[in-house]
This record gives sequence, C-alpha cells and structure tokens, in this order.
Amino acid sequence: MKRLFPVLVLFLLVQCAPKHKPDFYFPLSKGNEWTFSGNIKKIIVNKIDKDKNGKLVFTLIYHDSTNTPLWEEELVKNKNQLFWSVFDPQIGLLPKTSFSPPIPVTPFSDKIGEHLDFTSIESRNDSLNTELEISLAYEIDAIEDIKTPAGTFLQCIKMRTTFSYTSPTLKPMFAGISFWWFAKGIGPVRYYNANGHGDLLAATIDGVMIP
Repeated sequence: MKRLFPVLVLFLLVQCAPKHKPDFYFPLSKGNEWTFSGNIKKIIVNKIDKDKNGKLVFTLIYHDSTNTPLWEEELVKNKNQLFWSVFDPQIGLLPKTSFSPPIPVTPFSDKIGEHLDFTSIESRNDSLNTELEISLAYEIDAIEDIKTPAGTFLQCIKMRTTFSYTSPTLKPMFAGISFWWFAKGIGPVRYYNANGHGDLLAATIDGVMIP
C-alpha cells in the first residue's frame, strides 16, 4: 500500500490539473467587441446561431479604422475549440469562401513549442466555384505578458499561423504568416500580419468594459 500511495497521488494530481480550454482565450457572446490600433480596428460578435448538427455558430464582423465593415466570419464551436468555417467579404472584391473542414482559430495548446498541422479545402463562391487545398501550420511561439493601451495582460498565448496552398494559384487569398496573442478570459490582445499590426485599445466582454 505504501508503494501505491505516491502513484495514486500523482494520478489524482494529473486528473485534477486544469486542462487547457481554447475557447477561454476567445470568449464569444453576442455584443462582445475588441477595438485595436492598426488595420483591423474592431471585431464584433454580431449573432449566435446553431448549425444543423446543433453546434454553436458565431458571426463576427471585422471593421477598418473608418468603422467600415471589411468582412464577416463564421466560427463554429466543436467541444472547447473554435473553428473558422466561412469568410464573407463586405466590399465585393473577393468571393465568399468556406473551409471544409473548418480551420482552427484559437490556441490549441498552452505549451511553448507545440505544433499543429492542418489541411482543408478552400471553396470559393466565384464563377468557377474554385476549390483549393490549403495547408496550415500552427505553433505556440511564447507565453508572455503583453502591455497594451487597454492594460497589461498576463500569460498570453502567442500563436503563429502559416497559411499556404498545396498547389500553385494565381490568386492566393490567405497565404502568409500571422501572429495573434490571446489572453485568457479576454480574447485577442495583439496581432501582427503582412498588412499591419495592432494592440488592444478597449474591449467589452460579457458586458464588462476594458479598461
């Protein structure tokens, strides 16, 4: 019995240890919003629905610095992870696009150096009904404290996403590398991509205003 006791304690500690929950890093309730410096000025949770399988679907609207809607995204929740399923541009220059299967958008791990490779089909609602195979490589680059105009956020997960096409295409819509920093219970607090970067200026999470 004495020999079994340390093993039992270790087992209980592992079972009781807090598990990583990706959706805690992007809280989505209707009306939640994040305002940034940079090319993406604001993200708003516009509505919440359910798909045919009963899974929650969140519609997010992204705005530029003039408060003009840039695009809508649909995120579907599967267990405790959020996946990007639809991209719907509001300016009419790009086709509405869906991903099958939907692609991850929230931090898949809270361990530095963790990798995730993911493939999907990008289906564009254009004249050719273009379908392209896409490849995404995710990596948790860091766990760090981030200071922004909205405040200092501790233990943020920095996730790098490398988006590429498995076959050559003349019109790559999403190819490139982006970085997002997520704070637990708050959501995205910093981003960096090929078009610019931004820090969180203010947010409203479940009715609570930050700062």
